[in-house]
Amino acid sequence: MEEQFRRFRTSDWEYSSGATSSAAKTESGKPVFRLTIAQAIEQVIENNIIVQNAKLEIIKADSPELKNESRFTWRALAGIQSAKQIFPDNRNNLFAGTKRSQDKISAGIEKQFKTGTYFKTEVSTLRFDTNAFEDPFNPLTSGLSALAAKPMYTGAVSFTLSQELLKYGFGRTEEDKEKLLRNQTLLTRENYISILTQLVVKVLVDYWSLGIVDSQISTYEKVLKNTEEIRNLTKRKQALGLSESFEINQWNQAFLKTESSLEKAKVDRIEAERNLVRILNVDVGSSIAGVTDLTETLPTNFNLEEDKKYALAHRIDYLILKRQREMTKLMLANAQDEDVPSLKATVGYSSINQNFISPQDNFIARQQTGLSYLNNFPQVSAEVKMSYPLWDLGIKASIKEAQVNLQSLELQIQQLEQEINQDIDNRYELVQSSYILLQDLKKTKLESEKFYEGLLSRFRQGRFTAVNVKNALDALAQAELGITQAKINFNINLVRYELAKNSLFEKYGLDLYQILDEVEKRARVETDKL
Repeated sequence: MEEQFRRFRTSDWEYSSGATSSAAKTESGKPVFRLTIAQAIEQVIENNIIVQNAKLEIIKADSPELKNESRFTWRALAGIQSAKQIFPDNRNNLFAGTKRSQDKISAGIEKQFKTGTYFKTEVSTLRFDTNAFEDPFNPLTSGLSALAAKPMYTGAVSFTLSQELLKYGFGRTEEDKEKLLRNQTLLTRENYISILTQLVVKVLVDYWSLGIVDSQISTYEKVLKNTEEIRNLTKRKQALGLSESFEINQWNQAFLKTESSLEKAKVDRIEAERNLVRILNVDVGSSIAGVTDLTETLPTNFNLEEDKKYALAHRIDYLILKRQREMTKLMLANAQDEDVPSLKATVGYSSINQNFISPQDNFIARQQTGLSYLNNFPQVSAEVKMSYPLWDLGIKASIKEAQVNLQSLELQIQQLEQEINQDIDNRYELVQSSYILLQDLKKTKLESEKFYEGLLSRFRQGRFTAVNVKNALDALAQAELGITQAKINFNINLVRYELAKNSLFEKYGLDLYQILDEVEKRARVETDKL
């Protein structure tokens, strides 16, 4: 009997953070992960599939900017045109000819500028041929065969310059569009940071929560062992006539109930571990064990007012709303620009030469070695064109939509400011209350230990029953479990407080934007290999 009593000593109930299960899994050859916060961040960045997809989104985030820039690149132009025409033989075509052909070859460059300016220069040669006065059987023209001409070649160098004078503010609208696209790129990066932050916190919470499940398993195992010992003791007492048979039924029921709870806790542990392995995207045969980075010390540097200011300056969701407001203002300005009349001035200048010898004779004089002067036959044109959309409901709708969106974002920003302030207060109170709870549970455990030791001593003297011992021992086990849960919840609340003001990474000396730049560089290198 003394040997059985010694099995109920308090030292048997010290919780070891799942060391036994970790050692078993290590012996089986499975890799075991014990994560610090820094390691959790690294694992999420390197392996998580959601983060990998976000990396790809970042790589292509600047695509709209680059596509917009392509509108303002120099473009090379080249073309060949050929036309053949046959007309009836009548008086109208007597001098023009019934067969006409025109072939043109041109090459040049053009560019659209951000200021609304358009420039184009082109070099062209045109061959024109007609059969006028070439028909010797036509009685009306046979006597004028001396007027028949060889194909004529026209060479030209032309310049075109146009400018929008009213609409788009000499490039202001284009600048706003570039700002809008740049903000969209930054918005993608900030969304990535938001995803990364949420995933890291989720990984830490899920990882630490495994410690709670481990403590539950350890508690149920010890309670199961305790129940079995008392059941065996009751059977021996029945054999001595010191207990009834129905008491054994009571302990059978208690044993089966505890065994079911233990199996459920093991299944919950496996499911939680698999979810964490999936999030970390590590080997499916990996095991997650151990609890790290847990503290039981209450920070003394809380400053709610400063933390609220910090949160408003660094919270990603708040920064995203402010960026969306800036983008909406730009969209409103662009929509209003579309409602302005367009006044475009265009000036064209061409210099031509003509000959009946060859195309190159228009550009290279036979009597000289240099270029011939083409300004003897200038062609000048000028145009001013104005347009304004009348009763364009689409433009009015775009303006109204932008105005409504701007008002909505202003209200969302005000609401989020209140939520952030309230979130800081709530998280602070949760940190304080969870710390107080942890300290109270430590005291409860100490009292439970004293009560159990005293009860065990008297039980040996026959003053208390085995039920009293079991209840006291169960209470001690639950107190131990409660401390583990309270310690983890306290650390979770600390992390969530840092998350509420978005200082989690800074607290651990991590520059998230630098990490983002490195991730982007590595992702670009990887995609370049594809």
